[in-house]
Amino acid sequence: MFSQPLLFSFIVLTAKHIYTSYINEKLLDRTAYKKYNIYDNEYRASETRRSGRNNALSFIETPGERNITIGNFDGVHIGHRRLIALLGDDARRTVFTFTHHTREGTPDFARLYPPEINDMILRSPAVGAEEIIRADFASLCAMEPETFVNEVLFPLSLRSVVCGNDFRFGKGAVGDTKLLGALLGARGVRLVTVGCVSLGCEPVSTTAIKKELSLGNPANAAKMLGCCYFIHSKVNAGNRLGRRLNAATVNQSLYSGCQEPRYGVYASVCTTDSGTYRSVTNVGVRPTVGAGVPNAETHILGYAGDELYGKEITVSLTDYIRPEKRFASLEELARQIEKDKQTVLQLPVHKKDTIIF
Repeated sequence: MFSQPLLFSFIVLTAKHIYTSYINEKLLDRTAYKKYNIYDNEYRASETRRSGRNNALSFIETPGERNITIGNFDGVHIGHRRLIALLGDDARRTVFTFTHHTREGTPDFARLYPPEINDMILRSPAVGAEEIIRADFASLCAMEPETFVNEVLFPLSLRSVVCGNDFRFGKGAVGDTKLLGALLGARGVRLVTVGCVSLGCEPVSTTAIKKELSLGNPANAAKMLGCCYFIHSKVNAGNRLGRRLNAATVNQSLYSGCQEPRYGVYASVCTTDSGTYRSVTNVGVRPTVGAGVPNAETHILGYAGDELYGKEITVSLTDYIRPEKRFASLEELARQIEKDKQTVLQLPVHKKDTIIF
């Protein structure tokens, strides 16, 4: 027979396990990131009220050690890829990032990709993250550096942390890599810092990539991203005008709240369930037909597969061909589309590894 104290302890531990499992299931069912270990503001607030301290990440109980890198990872460019490559294979390769970009709310800010697309890139074989933890930046930026490390990072069973040598953290961004290294080292966790990655004389950054896209330079953006900029979404219903012009098209919405590529016609590569095809994509408002709402409209060269409406496809922009133009008639537009198709076919075929999917 168990003694009363032992029996009481057993009941408490069992109840705690059931409660934690319930919270995990409830959160993962409710959020947009069902596959990932995350937390939301409601849980953070309720746990803080209950315990009097920040237990926002206390439900993450996946066993095993982690090698972790921390940052916004907007666009997942070659600098980000270098950080993830250095995580090593001796523990779970984990990216710690944020539900909202740290610059959201500042004037003229726009993401490169929405979070769900960033997650797809991070988990792709080319990048190799095994786990993504998203945190609410607003709840972390007011923490003292020591609190962030002790109450947010250490519960994640760290083996190592990889970050840029300009990494800052904690209230007022007073924490730097020297302090981080000291706090981690006190518990036997190694810190790896990485310098800025440059192409030529220009540092690689999401800001630089967005500038190249806005100027209509997708090839330059691709060099910094490590792959072509792409639009991944379901195909929207269109007006089927392309069929009348002997150039059937598929329509995709542009990413909401994100940097838009320069409007115009692009050589592109379209990936569907049935394969990968060369294609021609118009990004913009299609002034000849007065569409108004910006989108991406793609003619897939040589495609004879099933109807694509409602299906997810990926369109990767490879080369800028020309600006958008209003044509005097649909016949004139049809002739230009044929010219655009021939231009695309004369361009070099892009290597498969430049396409993310």
